Amino acid sequence: MVSARLRVHDAGVLDPVVNAVAQAAAALVPGMQVHTDAPVIIDLGAGPGHYLSAALGGVEHSRRVGVDLSKYCARALTRRIPGAGAVVADVWRDLPFVDDCADVVLSVFAPRNVDETARILRRGGRWIIVTPQPDHLGELIEPMSMLSVAADKSDAVSAAVGERFDIVEHTVIRDRRDVSASTIADLVAMGPTAFHRDRDEIERAAHAFAPGSSTTPVTVAVTVTVCQASVDR
Repeated sequence: MVSARLRVHDAGVLDPVVNAVAQAAAALVPGMQVHTDAPVIIDLGAGPGHYLSAALGGVEHSRRVGVDLSKYCARALTRRIPGAGAVVADVWRDLPFVDDCADVVLSVFAPRNVDETARILRRGGRWIIVTPQPDHLGELIEPMSMLSVAADKSDAVSAAVGERFDIVEHTVIRDRRDVSASTIADLVAMGPTAFHRDRDEIERAAHAFAPGSSTTPVTVAVTVTVCQASVDR
């Protein structure tokens, strides 16, 4: 799964999402620099670190930490981002950070632990959440037997965070990318469908859908939600 993620990012399929996270984080820099020269960003469910690498990448002295349940992702993250910290932990459980320590928290295609995120964010900090739109990778859902995204996904996220956070901004990012059979297989392998199908089965289905050296366009569509901790949290 880690190798599949790396190859998908190397192929540029998720560049629109990486760029959107980078832009959302960059927009927060002026506010952070009022109180610190070394903003702290924590990525919960960081994977191999592509989104954490992009967020605040241009801010000198920023401190970045990624949390993931996979030790292999943690190793990949520290190779990608020299000086970053990596923590192997379950983001659904109590997080190993002190209160009010983070300026920005990321949750990109990852579980959202509302209470713990509210605890570790400093007052005025921001939580950047990325969730798939219903048509994200929609061309692949049926032929590759992938799990579909609920039509009310964005509303459900807003409702889940609403008791502890105020929604500052919703932005929908939508793009089309041409992908080969091998990249299709990697897109499936990096997600939850891979827990139910072996790699050979996924490869056969991908090559049947995009035979030979052909490519097929797929939709990349996500919602980027920026939240601020409520004053009375």
